[in-house]
Formats: sequence, structure tokens, C-alpha cells
Amino acid sequence: MDFEQIVRWYFAGEKAEAFWILAAGIASLVAALLLWFLGREPFARGLAPAQFVAEEGPRIAQVVQSFGLYRIGYAMAVALALCFVFVLGKPSQHGFAVGLLLLAALGLTIDFFAERRAEQYREALQAVGALPA
Repeated sequence: MDFEQIVRWYFAGEKAEAFWILAAGIASLVAALLLWFLGREPFARGLAPAQFVAEEGPRIAQVVQSFGLYRIGYAMAVALALCFVFVLGKPSQHGFAVGLLLLAALGLTIDFFAERRAEQYREALQAVGALPA
């Protein structure tokens, strides 16, 4: 395959993957709505808070902790980009540098807001007593 075919093949695969992720998300939403309105038995409702506390506390703690690791990864991407530009300095590597800088900028921006939401969610769960402080 030549370069153009490889690029087309890659992005066609990315589009297909995105479609299946979207389809799975929609199917999950429909299933959740059906279960919410049709499967509201007293036993399941009574069981849910204990399971939620047991599973959600460790999960959200891990989510919040992971943002520090993501920042380290983005910092490494910036350092590598600067190395491509200022140490190696070849024009062919400037494209890699721009890509890495875009990755870091987008990742840091998205994760800034995601981390704040995760922290507020954890604090809200603690405030209502759903999670231990």
C-alpha cells in the first residue's frame, strides 16, 4: 500500500471505531433508561447504595489520582517537542513537535476541566454521606 492508501485506511478505521463507540453508548443509554423505568424493584433499589459506596469510592479516587500522571505525560510530550525543535532541529521533526504540543495543550485543557468535575463529584458524594471522607 502507498502512503495515501494507508492514511485513508487508518482514518476509515478511526471513523468506524468512533461509530461503534457511539452506537454502544446509545445502546447503553437506552438500556439504562429501560432499566431505570421498568426494573425498579425494591430489592434492587435497596442493594444499590451499598454496592455504589463499595465501588464508586475507590473508582473516583483512582480517577482523581490519575490526573497527576496525565500531567506528567503531557509534560514529557512538551519536553520531547522542545527536543525535536531545539536539540535536533531538523525541519522534518518540526511536524512531530507541533503534533506533540497540540496533544499536550488539548490534553491539559480537557483534563483541567475533567479533574475539577471529578473533584467536585467526589466532594458532593462525601457531603451527602455516600462516600467516606
